[in-house]
Amino acid sequence: MPNGVAMEKQGATDAIEAALVQGDLSKLSPNDRLSYYMKTCDSLGLSPYTKPFEYIILNGKLQLYALRAATDQLRKLHEVSIIIVGREQIGDVYIVTARATLPSGRTDESTGAVSVANLKGDNLANAFLKCETKAKRRVTLSICGLGMLDQTEIDSIPDKAKTVPPDAVVYEEDEEAACDEWQMRFEQAPTVEAVETLRTEFKSKPHADTLTLKISKFYNAAKKRVSNG
Repeated sequence: MPNGVAMEKQGATDAIEAALVQGDLSKLSPNDRLSYYMKTCDSLGLSPYTKPFEYIILNGKLQLYALRAATDQLRKLHEVSIIIVGREQIGDVYIVTARATLPSGRTDESTGAVSVANLKGDNLANAFLKCETKAKRRVTLSICGLGMLDQTEIDSIPDKAKTVPPDAVVYEEDEEAACDEWQMRFEQAPTVEAVETLRTEFKSKPHADTLTLKISKFYNAAKKRVSNG
């Protein structure tokens, strides 16, 4: 076997070992990385077309972390039921505990924690929502046997330890919190006029362009609810 071919095969073997054993995908070729992504989705029963995972470099290693699409699909696929069993504030830290249950009766619990120091009004409300979301997603990954990070945990990692790959799409956590807040507000709107007022208010926000599709679902559901009521 020519030395060049032997070295190429050894390099490919080392890259696969780094990915499977060390959790570092950076040494994989673009095609192998895509194959790894697709096979990860397939093994979990997730649709890769919904972009359930994103890449991030943590401590020099290229890794996958779970996006909202991943945890939403996992909950549906495994019939995961989640309830909030605890909310408390310790100093400047707000903590939410979520409990997940499978149809088999197996349960698991995880916490979400965020700093609420010096937060007021909408910023404080968004922090509460983010904390609950973090707890729900962490317990979803845990009870489904996945040890990877969730996107709500990424911003709590020191910047010096993480780098977003140049070809990755940057996830805007503020948009996720905004989406949760708008959903809650539409669900609580008591009249058609209140729903329409919320819609008008939403259109004036900076994140309106990127969240229009999601918010339209909340708007339509709320309008149908109050019209039938």
